Amino acid sequence: MKNYMGGIFLSSLVCFAQAENQNSLAFFILPELTVTDSRVANADPSESYPTVVTKLRYEPLIDLQSRNFAEAQGDVTIRGGIFENTGFRVGAATLFDPQTGHYFAEIPIDPAMISAPEVITGIQNTHGGFNSTVGTVNYNWDAIRKGGEAFGGIGDNNTSIQKIYIGESLGVGDGRKNLGFDFSFARSNSDGTISKGDHDFNRFSGRIQFQEERARTDLFAGYQSKFFGWPNMYTPFNVDETENLQSTLYLINHRRDSVEGDFFEFTGYYRRHRDDYEFNRHYPGQYNPFQHETIVWAAGFSGREFFEVLALNYSGQFVSDEITSTNLVYGPFRSRDYYKFSFLPEWRHLYGNGRELALRVGASYDDTNREGSELSPAAAIAFSRSDGNGSGQRIYFEYAESSQVPGYTVLGANSKGGLFRGKPDAARERSQNFEVGAEFGRPKWKGSVAFFYRIDHDLLDWTYSFGSTSARSANHVDIDTLGGEFMFFAGLKDINLILGYSFLSKTEDYESANINASFYALNYPRHRFTAAFTYSFLDQFELRMDTELRSQEENLLRRSADTAVLSAFSLHWIAPQVTGLRLGFTVDNLFDSDFEEIPGTPGVGRQISSSFSYRW
Repeated sequence: MKNYMGGIFLSSLVCFAQAENQNSLAFFILPELTVTDSRVANADPSESYPTVVTKLRYEPLIDLQSRNFAEAQGDVTIRGGIFENTGFRVGAATLFDPQTGHYFAEIPIDPAMISAPEVITGIQNTHGGFNSTVGTVNYNWDAIRKGGEAFGGIGDNNTSIQKIYIGESLGVGDGRKNLGFDFSFARSNSDGTISKGDHDFNRFSGRIQFQEERARTDLFAGYQSKFFGWPNMYTPFNVDETENLQSTLYLINHRRDSVEGDFFEFTGYYRRHRDDYEFNRHYPGQYNPFQHETIVWAAGFSGREFFEVLALNYSGQFVSDEITSTNLVYGPFRSRDYYKFSFLPEWRHLYGNGRELALRVGASYDDTNREGSELSPAAAIAFSRSDGNGSGQRIYFEYAESSQVPGYTVLGANSKGGLFRGKPDAARERSQNFEVGAEFGRPKWKGSVAFFYRIDHDLLDWTYSFGSTSARSANHVDIDTLGGEFMFFAGLKDINLILGYSFLSKTEDYESANINASFYALNYPRHRFTAAFTYSFLDQFELRMDTELRSQEENLLRRSADTAVLSAFSLHWIAPQVTGLRLGFTVDNLFDSDFEEIPGTPGVGRQISSSFSYRW
């Protein structure tokens, strides 16, 4: 299969040399009002260096459930789904972990190298996502700029953080091409905000970039090692658990754009992930060793071609994986190949005065060499209006289906005993999403509202039973989810404000009387309010604050209250005497909440740190 994947890499690269079709400008694109810049105030955590999940913690569209702090292990959920239903895409390919969604965010890329995260759901996820029924967090590669940053931080609990980033860009030939290099090293360690909550992290990231006027190629290599502990990390109760993770990623990305708006993008990568989980750090190996290694070879492509008033959006992903494990040995197979193709034709009609009607109808096809295939249709209609001066609105309705197959923790764990009890006959999960929404924009503010109703069939949840208190078991559940999302963005001269509110309501059917609690599928906020506030004053100070208020669905395993106020505060001084120098003071979990984001797993305590950074 590795030779087959290599062939895909080469054949895709050949496409780069093909001439692009020159299409009519009759197909006019009205910019959507969706904001993809970071929607949080604080971009640097207080206990470690930034990772791909740092800007997701207070993101209005994301519920991040962490063990220890977010950068240690953050389960990313969207619209009431579980961590397995969320994908992470960089370029044209989803960076995939075949063992468990707990490791989806183990991505050794410095966020300084990529764009702010964009959350895609519904028809966009059906088209561009991979093996994720609810949503995908999407990133693009940024252009390399000459300069760098040195960062250092210290804090209570013996916290120590260091990071350096260096970028260089050189003109090539006639000066219309650029060759760039950037490199990043980051490390952190601390004793943790509670006993046995220590960590020790290291990350290396490096990239070479060749940029032309309308094309760019990136070659990336990264490695990250993470050791961290936390009481009751996965299993209740009263056990000090640890994770020891190593992630390696090699990636190539190429994108070419045309003047008319056509584009083609290709991404290929190799990912290796090793993990060594200890149930009881005081007695290593007390249970069967939990040591796993997964290897993934993957390639993805996406593009758009214009044909007068029509456009064809297309994408595809190919993944081949394998697992070596000391514990996940009870499943029907230990390797798998995945295939996905998606076509989404688009028709737009201009009515004049900035008014436009857009219709998209298509489908995605998912298949593996181990399970059956699934065809997922999708359709959307939208009416947009823009005055050309920064004001406009968009109203839309869409329907989208999606599907995914379970990972090796579900398929390979012993179904009759042990800490994690799998389901070797687990079926493909399927989802249907109905959605209506609107977006509004003015020069100094933007707003959006969306209502959705999602039907999940055979969703795989991990559950708890009073009859087997030391285990969590994989079980299918059918869930209907009704939800709404509201966002507001406003920017003045010195103040930026981002507000978000979401609500969720679920109806579930496990078809079993032996389930007393859910760790994930029924762990969701019934109401959640977020606020990101940034204020610059006196020409040299900056105040940043993220706040979240939530009312969580009741859970028999949760020992904290079901309501919480979580907040991160930072104050920065931009030194006027030294260009590029910044000093900061940060307090995370400002009100020292003990809220359990995952029921039965202790909440993170308050963390205070100070930092300096110098940019050039």
